[in-house]
Amino acid sequence: MTVHTREFGSALGHADYVKSLRPHLPREAFRPDPRSYLRIVLHLGIIIAGVLAFRVTSHVWWPVIGLLIGVNTAVLPFLAHDLSHRTIVTHRYLLYPTELVLWSLLFVPVTLWRRLHNAHHVHVNSDGDPDRAYLTSDSGLAPIITASLLDANRITRYLPFWVLYFVAYPIRHGIAALFFSGSPSFVTASPVTSLRDKITILLEILLMVAIQGLIAYLADGAYIWASVVPGLMASAASSWYFFTNHRLQRFHDSDDILASTTSVAVPGICDVLHSNFSYHTEHHLFPAMNSRYYPMVSRLLQAHFPDRYHRMPMAAAWSRLWRHPVLLSPNGGRAPAAEGPPREPASAIALAGVPEN
Repeated sequence: MTVHTREFGSALGHADYVKSLRPHLPREAFRPDPRSYLRIVLHLGIIIAGVLAFRVTSHVWWPVIGLLIGVNTAVLPFLAHDLSHRTIVTHRYLLYPTELVLWSLLFVPVTLWRRLHNAHHVHVNSDGDPDRAYLTSDSGLAPIITASLLDANRITRYLPFWVLYFVAYPIRHGIAALFFSGSPSFVTASPVTSLRDKITILLEILLMVAIQGLIAYLADGAYIWASVVPGLMASAASSWYFFTNHRLQRFHDSDDILASTTSVAVPGICDVLHSNFSYHTEHHLFPAMNSRYYPMVSRLLQAHFPDRYHRMPMAAAWSRLWRHPVLLSPNGGRAPAAEGPPREPASAIALAGVPEN
């Protein structure tokens, strides 16, 4: 059965979509998938082996080893993301330590990530979203500079600074969380307010520094190839998806997930490595779902909500992103449609699944 907007009125909410789709999904889709923990062990094992290999190989091989570590490090943000939604394991004594290791390798304090990502799910593409785009209504010079250098836009489209977005992300938000009581202009929202969170973030930063120091020691002079280059590759992989997730849809104040989110079509190997992160609309509808089932949700959306579901090839999504102005309009303006293939038409809820502690 196809559900059209007129059956619900002018707007649909999160609960409306879930009510329509949930009966068609199997129970196992909402159970943790501990098999993915084997992937974490595998990628960490390759990274550790690569770091140790620097001690016994010629300098000539360091770039090759660094790229191998980078490919595996670029998988970690997506596995850590799934962990934070408790879709892999739920045991607190396994969950937090694993997150701590993965996010530390990515230069991100775990507690900072949890608070930011929870706020993102609660306020997706609206005022309280720390991941929303800067708007023409945002005051000050910081939004213009930040958006010009780090966001995909038509002014600086030939400067690849967007790949550094997730290098700057924890720095900007870490400074905002630790040294400001509100939301400074260099971030769109800062949800970290409690003293306990700030102390925890500081302790996690100290552990992160210790882990990076250990990597530097083990890499025996190859720290740039062992951690810096892989960190840049992880940032590039995350940014590649990040800008397509919500920046192609209107800024809004409703909880209409389909109106605020875009899914993209990528090569199959990317979906395997990146835990189906390309199915981002599906993730926001069911954040506690095993990511293996996102393609099933995509098919259901195409069948039930063909006039609302947004999914397009990654190349088409980026073509539209490069047409964006530096600051977006808060009144619903979107980037011009890309030339070429159109988007694929689509022929209270667990809020975010991100643990508080």
